[in-house]
Amino acid sequence: MMFTRPESEVIQIYQSLQEQQYHLTLPSDATYIEYPLHQCSLTYAELAPLTSVRTSAIAKKIPNAYMSVVYIISGNGTWFNSKGFQHLAPGQLLFFNAASEFTFHFSSRYQVVSFNFPEYLLPRLPTQGFAFDLIHEESQVLRLALTSVLAQVRAGVHSEELTARFLEQALLAPLIDCVSVYQQKREASVSYKKLCSIQQLIFNASADDNFTIEALCDNAQISKRYLHKLFAMTPYHANDFIYQTRLIHGFQLMVTQNNQHLSILDIAIHSGFKSQAHFSRLFKRTFALTPSALLSRL
Repeated sequence: MMFTRPESEVIQIYQSLQEQQYHLTLPSDATYIEYPLHQCSLTYAELAPLTSVRTSAIAKKIPNAYMSVVYIISGNGTWFNSKGFQHLAPGQLLFFNAASEFTFHFSSRYQVVSFNFPEYLLPRLPTQGFAFDLIHEESQVLRLALTSVLAQVRAGVHSEELTARFLEQALLAPLIDCVSVYQQKREASVSYKKLCSIQQLIFNASADDNFTIEALCDNAQISKRYLHKLFAMTPYHANDFIYQTRLIHGFQLMVTQNNQHLSILDIAIHSGFKSQAHFSRLFKRTFALTPSALLSRL
């Protein structure tokens, strides 16, 4: 049974958005349920393929300090905003600021559980989305906690406030551990900081078809050898990352309403590609649908 707790602005705002039906109109075989806890909430979703865009209008209705960590139970997809992207697969844990603009794209049916909480419960969080390293023990504990708490709230055991507080703490404790590991890695590694700055350079130049590995190295004042060493810490080669950011840029252009006059060729050129065929081929390989299929879905 759904209920609200007056002391939780996060829950009240989130449920208000559900009542306004800002999310997709769901088909009969889809599931989307919000489970309020004490100051936080848990969301379970099982949906068909979708492309969901959180626009600035929606983001403005959500408290600035509203955060989410999402566990991908099944399905493959992509999450991105103007600063970065994450490819998603079963077992992945993704953190992001829910009050910001972003896009979720899943090419097949998927299941996720999302833990939504106010920032003051977990201070010093980075605003840009990031994925937790799956090899760390802390990430495994958090995944187990999300699975366990989801099972309990679906059984209705969260209806008592004391139990809701307990379940909330059962999620916050491993989440704090995960964030701590992430922050230590981020702050202790000079190479990691340099990698982040280079990735941002690539994102800023994603629409420039003259932006090459050579131009990147000149801009960052590093050698190609060091560049490839930095990207060895990621799933991508540097050149692959450049193409990924261009594809993300193209995707964002297509889902932005005031760009509806642009053709696919226009979008390809504005995204740093010299050819529509090259853009469309890489787009389908990355997002499992063609640009024209995406436009027809919107």
